[in-house]
Amino acid sequence: KNYNEIINVIKYSKLNFSTFYKNISNITIHVDKYELLYKYKTKVYFSKNATLKQLQTLATFEETVKNKKTLESYLYIDMTIPNQIIVKENKNKLL
Repeated sequence: KNYNEIINVIKYSKLNFSTFYKNISNITIHVDKYELLYKYKTKVYFSKNATLKQLQTLATFEETVKNKKTLESYLYIDMTIPNQIIVKENKNKLL
């Protein structure tokens, strides 16, 4: 079941969020979440059973911050808490 869900997430991101899809460098499946490594720098966490919705929210988040930051401006982006996005900025990232 876990593999089917993450495969659906990958397919969805390829069709609807291609910049994210092209830059996924690793996927780790944990007991309660998925961890995707974006551009070898940023860890993005998604809850199991809510991943597609959280991926849509991530796309909206990226669009919102695009004039000032990119996804790789963060060390991690945690989408696992409902109705929240928790981020830790990468202080070493020069913009």
